[in-house]
Amino acid sequence: MKIFTTFLITFLVSFSLMGQEVLFEDNFDDGIGSTRWDVGDVGGTNVSNLAFDYVGAGIPAAPNGGGLGLKMEVNTVEPGEFSQMAAFPKGKEFKGEFVFKFDVWLNYDPDGSGTTEFAFFGAKKQNTNLPSDSGVDFAFTGDNGSGDDIRFYVDGAEIKFEDDSTLWAGPMQNGNDDNGPVYPYSESYTGSTPGNQWLTVEVKVFSDSIFFDVNGTTWMHVANTQPDGNVMIGYMDIFSSVDPNGTQFGVYDNVSVTKLTNNVVDFNEINASIYPNPAVNTLNIDVEENSTFELVNSFGQVVHKSQVNGSSKIDVSNLSKGWYVARLITNSGDVAIKKVIIQ
Repeated sequence: MKIFTTFLITFLVSFSLMGQEVLFEDNFDDGIGSTRWDVGDVGGTNVSNLAFDYVGAGIPAAPNGGGLGLKMEVNTVEPGEFSQMAAFPKGKEFKGEFVFKFDVWLNYDPDGSGTTEFAFFGAKKQNTNLPSDSGVDFAFTGDNGSGDDIRFYVDGAEIKFEDDSTLWAGPMQNGNDDNGPVYPYSESYTGSTPGNQWLTVEVKVFSDSIFFDVNGTTWMHVANTQPDGNVMIGYMDIFSSVDPNGTQFGVYDNVSVTKLTNNVVDFNEINASIYPNPAVNTLNIDVEENSTFELVNSFGQVVHKSQVNGSSKIDVSNLSKGWYVARLITNSGDVAIKKVIIQ
């Protein structure tokens, strides 16, 4: 499956400024999450708790608040085997463009020998079958202990990517391999591994592409070729490791699905212009009202931000060559987007 630069442009354009309608949300704090979720599993001895007091267990509160969450453990006793556990919002089908967001904590023993257990989640799910056989699924380990620490599946089949791509994280090799972590994977969390800390994940579903973001950084994006369906959060062990001490598990909190409404306009609709394009050292911005101007690179990072009014010159001589998205946000609330190339 090929992933094109245009998909990332679509993301930057579509996600610049949006209205939101909440389609589903759960912070698990009322202790009756079982009324809102269908939970299933396959494989070894697996355990879930929809009202897990993770704060009481010594885990800090999630970044978006809370104290109770959904805990998942797999292969808790011998014999171990390939195992998946997953939770689906009851009776839901999410249509159109939306963001599926949640906080996740992957607990592991830093003194252990490495784990093959993964946070496991997806969208466009046509059923609740396990092993998962529909939609788009993403997975990542907490300790970088697997051969490929980020994995991606379409209709249950794992899709492999090249390690040196700049458009997605790709399979992240563990610390014992020469390849090592590749940006932006290792830039979006604290320390040497993503585990034992809270991460905020967003799965952004647009008409032609799906993005997997962690703490605001895109790890992977793929073409959206799937029919509408449900979302899923889960936990899995792709091999047969057993954790009798209960140190390896996943916790989810603050799950939401929000529908998106695009408010982006063209530059000419607000009598604004940007030139030359391509640019070498300078971009000229003409706009009729006070506005904020931003340049966003292919990783979704804002690399330039300034206030503009009338005619302004932007020095881009220190930026890397390549394509960027120029974003102009007026004081009246309009947002204009344009792809620019810096040579």
